[in-house]
Amino acid sequence: MEGGIPRGTQVGSYVIESFLGRGGMGVVYKAFHPRLERWAAIKILPPFQTSSNARERFEREARAVARLRHRHILSVFDFGEFAGQPYMVVEFMPNGSLQERMPDGAVSATETIAVLRPLGEALDYAHTQGVLHRDVKPANVFLDSELQPVLADFGLAKMYGDQSLTASGMISGTPTHISPEQTMGYPLTNASDLYSLAVIGFQLLTGRLPFLGEGMMDLLYAQVHADVPLPSAINPALPPEVDAVMLRALAKDPALRWASAAEMIGALE
Repeated sequence: MEGGIPRGTQVGSYVIESFLGRGGMGVVYKAFHPRLERWAAIKILPPFQTSSNARERFEREARAVARLRHRHILSVFDFGEFAGQPYMVVEFMPNGSLQERMPDGAVSATETIAVLRPLGEALDYAHTQGVLHRDVKPANVFLDSELQPVLADFGLAKMYGDQSLTASGMISGTPTHISPEQTMGYPLTNASDLYSLAVIGFQLLTGRLPFLGEGMMDLLYAQVHADVPLPSAINPALPPEVDAVMLRALAKDPALRWASAAEMIGALE
């Protein structure tokens, strides 16, 4: 089987059914719990770091994420270790990711808000619980049975430490949504997640990313130094008021951004 774990292998209480995909932070399988008769997704993560507290840190962060209960946050059912690698068991999302369904061009402000509002509610809730996402991007947004967006991989990068997050970002080669302070390795706050959410909003409103580049280093440089283009200059159907909302949302200085997703999305409405 693609991905390395054969069908029928037992991981914890779940039986592997099929390979679903691979990302910068692990390999994902569809699995079944025979006694509960429940489908789930199992994410097999990179091996623990060699430091003595790596497993403890992973378990502490996994417990914090597992306690999150929100309609638009992917539920964590369980976590453990398989063949020396940590894994997480989460809800199975039948309709793929937002990344797979991103439109080729711009969508209306109404459609944009319909995506941003539930994700913003999820982020605001998690922030009140002291949990940062750290990797908000379309590939980490999944669609449930009602095609509602659900945010996945909450706090996963924190489980491996900030240094590993940077390394993972380098490997994945998609530093398109991380905040300027994350690019520079500075401490992260709620504002960092809100910046990443605003990048998704910019994509939907304009049909493109705010920063483009030939390679990863170009993108990283642009996140820190380049001016944000006016959305209305890319999509003339947008009014200047949208420009003002998005420029504040994508401010280089975290202190200048909106205080919450609800505030940002309310201004956009």
